[in-house]
Amino acid sequence: MLSLPNVTLCCVYDRVHELHRLAIDECLQRATFGGVVTGPPPDGMTYERFVHHELPKQITTSHLLLIQWDSWIINAGAWHDEFLEYDYVGAPWWYKDRYNVGNSGFCLLSKRLMEFLAEHENEFPIGQPYDHVLCREYQKRLPQFKWAPDTLAWHFAFERTAAYPLQEVFGFHGLFNFPIVLDPVQLSDRLHLAGREPHITSKPEWAEVMSVARELV
Repeated sequence: MLSLPNVTLCCVYDRVHELHRLAIDECLQRATFGGVVTGPPPDGMTYERFVHHELPKQITTSHLLLIQWDSWIINAGAWHDEFLEYDYVGAPWWYKDRYNVGNSGFCLLSKRLMEFLAEHENEFPIGQPYDHVLCREYQKRLPQFKWAPDTLAWHFAFERTAAYPLQEVFGFHGLFNFPIVLDPVQLSDRLHLAGREPHITSKPEWAEVMSVARELV
């Protein structure tokens, strides 16, 4: 099993509890961590604000791996220790500039970056979407921190722009990728749970994944 003593697994949620637990379990089946932080943000605090300001106070490792209900580790053998040389690693997007990394649905963040953002909230307020603002706007003003290059981030995770072969990718994000990372039985079970959640079924991604799943399950 992969040992990541310098990484804390973090999964913040206040709904779709069962799906979040499954995503956490997927990670814990493939790796051990220096710590695990899960559960809901305090009452009245948004997900983004909790991640931006509170998570750094709860971890003692150099980095945190942030996951959601639709993201987890798929291949522990694709881990590169080089990931820890960077302050931010996420799935690459589709841009053609140097600000293409990346998606925060499954991402590796350094504690020092998170602490800096929390301490300089007036200069770097929380924006929407969180990852786009951080990686494509704020990164330009944070030369003291390092974002992973595309070539390395491809091995870390994929989202909309899938990277193949899958055995060379550490993790993923996105409901629409479930048919790629789950076998038919697992896919059926996971979609059965997701189908109970209006928060999920109201999203365009639900129709997208169901159109594919009907041919597989």
